[in-house]
Amino acid sequence: MNILHYLHFLGAIFFNLYPFIIQKNKYDYFYVYIILLGNLCWLLFNGECFISLILKKLENKNYRLGNNVDSDDIKNILGVNLFNIFKYSNLILNSLSYTYIIYRNYYPKYLYIFLLFSIIYGYIYITFENQNKLNNYILFKIFKYIFIFISIIFIILFSNYLYKNKKF
Repeated sequence: MNILHYLHFLGAIFFNLYPFIIQKNKYDYFYVYIILLGNLCWLLFNGECFISLILKKLENKNYRLGNNVDSDDIKNILGVNLFNIFKYSNLILNSLSYTYIIYRNYYPKYLYIFLLFSIIYGYIYITFENQNKLNNYILFKIFKYIFIFISIIFIILFSNYLYKNKKF
């Protein structure tokens, strides 16, 4: 295990605690973008966190996207039992953090809708251990593509909001 595994774990914790330990500032919109883009990457990478994917590719050149959606690096640090708790608590804390950032900055209310889709989709991914089996369900595939479309729309809408309100 190298330092990148620990940085990934500590980064996930900091990212989820950011709104609670850092006061409101003019860069909070970056946090929202990271959430929006992170979810889009997660969808496009078949449930893989892009950091986990990079680490898996560094360790195994033959690794195929979506074969193992767990963050093995974090699982190795925490152990299986704590990692299972971490997955759900990460989803919950991530959702609370996102909500708090939107609330404290008076961002548009439509961003709360994205949160609902993100929680539903995240819960489905976390609940089903075998990602490849999940992708065989046509209903899931439809929902996935709808969510990709919605993610892109929210990125455009949020960018437009920031531009119109001179938040850049």
